[in-house]
Amino acid sequence: MEDVELHSKEEENIDGVGKLLTLFRDEAVLPVGGMVDPKDYDTAQENSRKFKDIFIELAKDDDEKKELFTKLWPYQEPANTEGL
Repeated sequence: MEDVELHSKEEENIDGVGKLLTLFRDEAVLPVGGMVDPKDYDTAQENSRKFKDIFIELAKDDDEKKELFTKLWPYQEPANTEGL
């Protein structure tokens, strides 16, 4: 029974996260599909970092949730390719 409750809670969390990300997109906080005009790239990247930090902080002191929220964030940082 405990597994069912845990699974239900996880589904609830993921559903809530999805709704929040949809809200960010619908309110133009995040670009649809991650595409931005090249001249707006730096601003979009800064905004993405800021909202990602806010989003992850919603997990408070729950390390498992923070890890999940980090993985669910739709815009991951590009790999550093300098020096390759």
